[in-house]
Amino acid sequence: MRNMKALIGRPVLMNGEPIGHVTNVELDEALARMNALYVDGGFSGTRRIGRHAVRLLGEVSVLVDDFGKRARPKDNALRRARTSDGCRVGAVTGALLDEETLEVKALELSRGYFDDLFTGRQWVTRYAVNLASGDVLIESEGGTDHG
Repeated sequence: MRNMKALIGRPVLMNGEPIGHVTNVELDEALARMNALYVDGGFSGTRRIGRHAVRLLGEVSVLVDDFGKRARPKDNALRRARTSDGCRVGAVTGALLDEETLEVKALELSRGYFDDLFTGRQWVTRYAVNLASGDVLIESEGGTDHG
């Protein structure tokens, strides 16, 4: 599993040659899988590389098969997290990705600055997304400490 935020800054290689560094990770609307990586290629600008061109999310670098197309990164605004009864419990701040399938296995939940400081962030594995509002509905408040 790879933390989505840990990919930021990681070098991207195509055919063994560096083409830039990851600047952003795009997830689909349902927060179920990675759609694309955004790569800063210096003078060649920021490029969007679709999930089908990503071959490996490695420990040290990301391997891709395609140079991608110039694009502006989508805004990854924080999404509100609510319980099924509508109570706001925090914000989704990250995701844990499966390296092989590029599917989201868990979402990182922040309950606020002080809660994060004293108890850490949590990983939530059972959730649904309200596509109309963008809110993430958490099945239960339980989760795994991020530390």
